[in-house]
Amino acid sequence: MRKAKLGVFLNQWGRALAQYGSSVGMFVEKDGELLVFTKGAPEILLKHCKIGDEEVQKVLSQNQTMAGQALRTLGFAYKKLTREEFESFKQDSNLIEQNLTFLGLQGMID
Repeated sequence: MRKAKLGVFLNQWGRALAQYGSSVGMFVEKDGELLVFTKGAPEILLKHCKIGDEEVQKVLSQNQTMAGQALRTLGFAYKKLTREEFESFKQDSNLIEQNLTFLGLQGMID
């Protein structure tokens, strides 16, 4: 895998995503698809993921458990984009952070 050469849009999308409380970590191109990875506050990030209510509650419960152990938590998600989808996101970068796939939580000592 190699990083896609999308630096201009990383900055533009990074600002757009920041208003949702998360940020683009990386774009990776693989087999003609772009993978967009993002991180952020779990309670915010989950609102943009395709995940059921029961799973959301499990994640939020685990998030509370980790926070109770004085851990700072981050959620991680990604999305696959075709070249066509990428081109359409140039027109409306807010659409990129919809229907993400939730990957999980990380807890760290802050």
